[in-house]
Amino acid sequence: MKFSISILAYQNFTLTKRCIASVLANSKDYELILTDNGCQDGTPDYFDEVARQNPDRVTVFHNPKNEGFIEPNRRAFGIARGEFFILLNNDTVVPPNWLEKLHAPFLIDPKVALSGVDGACCQLRADFHGEFGPRFEYLEGSCLMMDAGKVRALEPRLFPPELVGAYGEDSYLSLRVRSAGYSLARVPLLLQHVRAATSALVPQCREWQANNHAFLQRRFAKYMKAHRFDHPTILRRNAAWGDVLLMSPVIRALKARNAMNRIQVETICGDVFNGNPDVSYVGRAINVSTADMEDFNLNGMFEMQPGKHIVDVFAETVGLKPGEYDKVTHIYPPLGDIEWAKRIITDKKWVAIHPGPTTWRCKNWPLDRWQAVVDFIRAQGFHVILVGNDKSPLVSGDLDLRVKTTVGQLAALLGECHLFVGVDSFPIHVAQAMSCPVVGLFGITRPDLLLTDGSPWYAVTSPADHSGTGLRHKKIGASSVDHPDNPMDHISVDAVIAQLKEVLCKTPA
Repeated sequence: MKFSISILAYQNFTLTKRCIASVLANSKDYELILTDNGCQDGTPDYFDEVARQNPDRVTVFHNPKNEGFIEPNRRAFGIARGEFFILLNNDTVVPPNWLEKLHAPFLIDPKVALSGVDGACCQLRADFHGEFGPRFEYLEGSCLMMDAGKVRALEPRLFPPELVGAYGEDSYLSLRVRSAGYSLARVPLLLQHVRAATSALVPQCREWQANNHAFLQRRFAKYMKAHRFDHPTILRRNAAWGDVLLMSPVIRALKARNAMNRIQVETICGDVFNGNPDVSYVGRAINVSTADMEDFNLNGMFEMQPGKHIVDVFAETVGLKPGEYDKVTHIYPPLGDIEWAKRIITDKKWVAIHPGPTTWRCKNWPLDRWQAVVDFIRAQGFHVILVGNDKSPLVSGDLDLRVKTTVGQLAALLGECHLFVGVDSFPIHVAQAMSCPVVGLFGITRPDLLLTDGSPWYAVTSPADHSGTGLRHKKIGASSVDHPDNPMDHISVDAVIAQLKEVLCKTPA
């Protein structure tokens, strides 16, 4: 079935009969979802009769009272079987081939998500009342066809919970699909429409309208400044490398909210975003000034709220709500780097080791303990790759790639490894971004506030009763935290090997 048509009725029996008669006479390959919104004028019996005459095509809902336009259409959308869902007012009369004409733009342009009738209101005033004008911003909902799959991916319940009763739903839906990168299409259609025939009978309409328009003004405030979605959004986080990579879930969520958003990142760690499809520009200094610009300074934000997960802090700073983002990081190594890594790692029997050191003394594990860990891993039949900087200790592994990889090569390499083992530093976040399981050693920092959902993670932490354990997350505003008795010194080799035994057993090669 190609088309699902939703028609609501509140009183106006004569208009409703004319509308449905025109649909029955002029439609093909469709189902009809009828909602009696508490009618007391013969509509309920008429709807039931239409359903009896068309049992495989018509579904009827009887509401004990008028529920407005939005909620009944949410319900109709939820049961619709058609590839395309149509909102149709009961005060309209449709002409022959109306469905085919509304459907035609979808066949021409795959970016079309909504089609409607040409000649209706098409632009929005600041108060969100529609009007005629040169800007084509939205389609009226009196006769509106939508690609159900595209809309359902953006709005599973058709309209957000903030919209109630009636009014504003068509402008919301139009702006929502446009913000996702889809387009609208207007179709010449000789549609008869008796405007406001129902709203004039419903006293609550003005209250619903005021509520919904206030929500829309808040939700699309940035759009209304310049009536465009491709506004620049700047995120500033100069360093450190791991923290900058942890911005990627937030950037992805901002892009999902508005696919036309031009996201720019100011950082010295620009290689993190090479190939990232959600980022339009990366630079060490960004100077942009437009009326609709968003500018978020993430420098120091996590440091001021160190008791929260770093991704949550970044998300709150840019205005994302829970449910709008996840904690999965991404990095995009070039194809050449991936091919290079596959030539090095020809099976899944490789473990990457990053023993540090980092710039924080209390993130570092005594260097003389790493060889015992490497020896254990090799005894289990795995090869060991050593990664890190030129200060990383040289242990007796199988391949030394310290200071020999770009960010892209490191990412590609870790993406091929069976496991990553290391301290809290950039490589552990790269491993998670490449879906590589990690075993991390943590002292002054907490793994649950820094690691993500990109891959399984396991932590070996310093003793809970040590005064330096997790101290970083108790110091507000500090860019570096130290402790006279390094908590990492209290992690034993046996504790690390015990965790590795468990992980290597449960993670098949």
